[in-house]
Amino acid sequence: MANNKSDKEKEHIIQVPLYTIPLSEEDASSSIFPTTYEQIVQLIKNRLDSFKPYELKNNKKERRTVIENLSYSEKQIDNIPSILVRCAVYDSNLGDTTIEDDRIIPLSPTAKVRAANYYFLLYPKIDGPLKKRVCSILMLVYDDPYHDSVNSCRIATTVTKKILKLKPINQKLDSVIHEIEETITIPQLQIILSSYDATESNYAPNINLYRVKTSNFRKQVINFESVPKNAALSVIEDDDCGDFSVKEISITMGKKTNQSSQRYHKGD
Repeated sequence: MANNKSDKEKEHIIQVPLYTIPLSEEDASSSIFPTTYEQIVQLIKNRLDSFKPYELKNNKKERRTVIENLSYSEKQIDNIPSILVRCAVYDSNLGDTTIEDDRIIPLSPTAKVRAANYYFLLYPKIDGPLKKRVCSILMLVYDDPYHDSVNSCRIATTVTKKILKLKPINQKLDSVIHEIEETITIPQLQIILSSYDATESNYAPNINLYRVKTSNFRKQVINFESVPKNAALSVIEDDDCGDFSVKEISITMGKKTNQSSQRYHKGD
């Protein structure tokens, strides 16, 4: 019984966010239009080989987040080649962040807090008959329990957009887009804009000596009704979130409530 309890305590439920990456003839301009798994994988490799360190935007914050290194390996899944990508990322210029063990160690502006294991899998997908093949890539993000979930997805989608020059679409969002395309107007659409960050505050200066940290949270909720489908699709596919850092979109259609949230990070 003790062993069963111990095994249960060690269990981790790992989330695997799923994205689809459509391929077009333009996407494959650097090679023969990909109609085989091998050609799609070669296209991915060619673009990953061009990788150079890339700094993510942190919504006008001083902290620096850099994808420092990228490596990949080819895997076989049911005899279909796929690419497992591994990213090393560091944060620097972390302000008053310290490391505490036996003693407290303040971090200098140039000190780097590094994580070397952000993984995602790129799996080629081919549908349709030979003369009308539709090629795409499935991207599965490993949601490491030791990493922030949003950051794991952010790194994978940034590599896809900036290095692979392709556009990932969240699988849940993709199903909502297809449903929107089959209707005329959207009865209810809600956009939630938010930001959460550390900031200075002059509140209660007489006890500032005892302050540990200050956090600032901003939120704006905007509701729309009877939105034409083209306008709704335009908003959903637009990465802009103004001076906020996160945009979440929820859609309700008819008696069926189909709510989907998509997070965008400004500047990535």
